[in-house]
Amino acid sequence: MPLSNGSWTTTSMRNGRYRGLSDTKPGIPKKCPCGFEIELRVSQIDPGRRFFICTGPVSVPGPHVNKWWDEAVMEEFDELKGKIEEQNTQLLHIAMDCGRMDKLVDDVAKLKDSGKKMENVTPNELKIVVVFGVVVIIMAMIIAFLK
Repeated sequence: MPLSNGSWTTTSMRNGRYRGLSDTKPGIPKKCPCGFEIELRVSQIDPGRRFFICTGPVSVPGPHVNKWWDEAVMEEFDELKGKIEEQNTQLLHIAMDCGRMDKLVDDVAKLKDSGKKMENVTPNELKIVVVFGVVVIIMAMIIAFLK
């Protein structure tokens, strides 16, 4: 939100000359789009109110930073709040994925236990199946022979 105070509308005085306001990125400006540094000053139009302004000469063409400090700080807070909300969403997804991973680890552990039980039981079961199969074949041969 560029300088919106009614006492400072679309221009500001710099070195006795006026500089037009620019639309800068939201938040606290780091450097002016023209390439010059930014300076924090105290307004004489709105006593005590601070603002960011480009340190470059007025003759440099292009947009220049001229932004109220309090508006820049609020924009910065809004941007940080958005980033925090985004990180919270990502953390929630990570926590949900961890829950799913824990369930998968439990399922794999149960499968391993079942496999170990099958290893111990399988030789005995195989013997029983073979003996039962042999008995059935012998009985079938006896029945076929008797007929």
